[in-house]
Amino acid sequence: MTALMRVADRLLHLQPNVLRSRTEAEKIGTRPRVAAPPPRRLRRRWRIDEDVVDGRPVLTLAPRGTTRDVTLVYLHGGAYVNELVAPQWRIIDELARGTGATVVVPRYGLAPEHHVDDAFALMSELMAGVRRERPADRVFLAGDSAGAGLALALAVEGSSSRATAARSDLRPDGLFLFSPWVDVTMTNPAARRMEAGDAMLGVDGLRLWGREWAGTRDVDDPRVSPALGELSGLPPTWVYQGGRDLFLPDVEIFAGNARAAGSPVTLRVFEDGFHVFVGFTLAAESRSVFREVRETIRRSTMTGPEAGRGHEQ
Repeated sequence: MTALMRVADRLLHLQPNVLRSRTEAEKIGTRPRVAAPPPRRLRRRWRIDEDVVDGRPVLTLAPRGTTRDVTLVYLHGGAYVNELVAPQWRIIDELARGTGATVVVPRYGLAPEHHVDDAFALMSELMAGVRRERPADRVFLAGDSAGAGLALALAVEGSSSRATAARSDLRPDGLFLFSPWVDVTMTNPAARRMEAGDAMLGVDGLRLWGREWAGTRDVDDPRVSPALGELSGLPPTWVYQGGRDLFLPDVEIFAGNARAAGSPVTLRVFEDGFHVFVGFTLAAESRSVFREVRETIRRSTMTGPEAGRGHEQ
């Protein structure tokens, strides 16, 4: 762990972890939740337009210079109950910088008022619109934490052998997942064992909001817990995971099962990384991740759909 990452980890441990307690976690959904606006530096760097899709706000960031035939759809995390926060804008900025990609950021509805099927309705309309308006584009899905879990769930449904023609729009050309929440059942005992070392997550609070997010579905439904779905046929997928993140055990199981099913999944584990460590963009570890992602996106526009295909590590 670099010195910067070590300092950030210590500071995180000084903050209250409301997801450790179900009682404290319940309070999140009763408080006003306001999304962080794009910071000024992003507004200077990108042209930002706001639209409404399926009743939800969607921001589109386009480079002011040359664009490439790439669209990146980014889904923010927050245990399906928290709004987009400032570090997630930093992630979005880093992903877009130097790629020429158009970045689409939907603000999907949050629990307890909204559920996974609402998000799927939004994303079905949004992804179909992207394919219709930019048919030449390579379309990538990316996200952190819960948002990464939702991105994977969309890809699982869009890649399923039972997917309808309409559902196939959900299948991206590639996935970039940062500390994804792939199994909301939180039944893996290894997660509980890792809880003390995770400054941000807690099993009991996550179980609560995973159940709320599921709505009328079971928590083991693939829309809710995509690691439990059909994992064959996934597009090239890159997963970046911290070793001090209690999601790690489930992510490792997912990656192994997806590879066994023939899907090209690359998992990179940063041993001392905390949950969504890439949000701390000053760290050398984070910079290395963004360099790799940007290079993969650039390469995809130069050498066609097989460029940057994932591989086992």
